[in-house]
Amino acid sequence: MEIREALESDIPSIVGVLKASLGEVSSRKTQEVWEYKHVTNPFGKSLVLLAIIEGEIVGVRAFMKWKWQLGGQEFIACRAVDTATHPSHQGKGIFKKLTLKALDIATINGWHFIFNTPNDQSKPGYLKMGWREIDRVKVQFTPVNYFLKIFPTKKNLKKDSAVQLNKNSIHLLKNYNQRLKAKGLFTPKNVDFLLWRYVHNPMQNY
Repeated sequence: MEIREALESDIPSIVGVLKASLGEVSSRKTQEVWEYKHVTNPFGKSLVLLAIIEGEIVGVRAFMKWKWQLGGQEFIACRAVDTATHPSHQGKGIFKKLTLKALDIATINGWHFIFNTPNDQSKPGYLKMGWREIDRVKVQFTPVNYFLKIFPTKKNLKKDSAVQLNKNSIHLLKNYNQRLKAKGLFTPKNVDFLLWRYVHNPMQNY
């Protein structure tokens, strides 16, 4: 078995493995969705590793680049996200081999940490590999209306068009980041992040 980093030309085959392994019940498996998450991410392209047997892609492991900040210090991180093993090659330890290889690469690259939000089925496997459970994800919703002034309505937005941002957006983002900076670890937001996460998102209609 060969393990190598993925190329953009591998994306159609990667999507095929994801569909064969996971189906499309929980989320859409398309080239557009994959490129959104792993190619156009404003934090950088994902680390994607492939397991190859006899020239065929049989396993996929993707670590999405992310950025965190604590006080004035920024941390380069990755989030372990998409993973799949083709049904005809399951039970061969492919998931573990790909994950451990990704951890080695992250260490060599000097990334600060890797985080994950596994489900109940995958969490035991992570713990066996030495991952440490920190806490449950805390989700918070804050009703706001100023984003309606920053962005046009999505139904009028063409993805290849330039978005005209309200002049207050930079000021609002600066205040937002400053408030979070005083509370602890957070992901700093900028205009590129908001456009990627909420406007150009093919998975959710915000």
